Amino acid sequence: MIKGRGYLQNSQRSKSQFEQSLEMLLSSLCVLVAASASCFLAEADTIPSLCSLESTDITSGQWKVVLNEEFDGDKLNSSLWTARTTAEVGHENELQYYLPQNAEVSEGFLVISSLQQDKNGKNYTSAWVDSSGKLGVQYGRVCVRAMLPANRSGFWPAHWMMPAVAEACWPGLGEVDILEMLNGDGGAHGSYHYSQYYADDKCSGVQQTSTGVGVLGDRTFDGGFHEYAVEWSADKLTFYVDSRPYLSTYPTDKYNEGVPHVPMFLILNSALGGWAGPVHADTAFPIQHVVDYVRVLQDTSESQSRFVTPGETPADEELAADQRRVLKERHRSRQQHFGMRN
Repeated sequence: MIKGRGYLQNSQRSKSQFEQSLEMLLSSLCVLVAASASCFLAEADTIPSLCSLESTDITSGQWKVVLNEEFDGDKLNSSLWTARTTAEVGHENELQYYLPQNAEVSEGFLVISSLQQDKNGKNYTSAWVDSSGKLGVQYGRVCVRAMLPANRSGFWPAHWMMPAVAEACWPGLGEVDILEMLNGDGGAHGSYHYSQYYADDKCSGVQQTSTGVGVLGDRTFDGGFHEYAVEWSADKLTFYVDSRPYLSTYPTDKYNEGVPHVPMFLILNSALGGWAGPVHADTAFPIQHVVDYVRVLQDTSESQSRFVTPGETPADEELAADQRRVLKERHRSRQQHFGMRN
């Protein structure tokens, strides 16, 4: 089945002669308009998926699909997502200003564009999209399939999760970074941030991090579609790229501090500067962070799994405001911990 701009979705069947011819034609057109948002092609059929809808995990009933967001239509699904401004979410000594219009939905893709554009004292604009106050998940597989560009200094795209419940301070209830990529280097950075004392609701605990970098031998993840994922249970977090695990975290003491135990909301964004360092003069703009899908699967045998939808989330606006407050506190805390580079 062909999606949008000639992009072939994961499928176990072979391509028909018509599909092969069409893909070759579209690839040729993309050579002519390579800078255009009209050229999102991928070697999709060969990329393994932890969240494949045709996997035996699904067909056997062991796992169920609770979210399959494929960005249909021509705008964000407002029941799931909100595009934010920097004024709402804060920043970490970064160089961009977030604008809702930099997040576009077209032909089955979410396109987050980073532009060389002055706004509110910043030299660049980009986009931040999240499900705060609308959707939360506790335990399961969370998969984001995306295409990220190569060799862009200062570029810092991320797919991550923050608590979908009120908390006193960061990282009180944890932060799961499914993917961070720096400068288009092709490494998939996955991390879990936590505090030693979060179970006591204290803000004085030392911020700690479990982190790893996913690599695939001589392959890199830049320049093509790849699936970045985390599998989360009550006693383990495992990070994947293209269904290959590269990092696991476990409970380390009575507080289970190595694993979060509350619903979390999702964030998709692209930053500039910060941890990624400076944007060099030869960095090419616009930079596009293209998301094909967001999927959430849950183990049918996990009794504590939760999938919080808008109708189930109490006091949506109040909760979302509290989440944004913690995000801003997070940025201040991380500046203190890591300085200008994070």
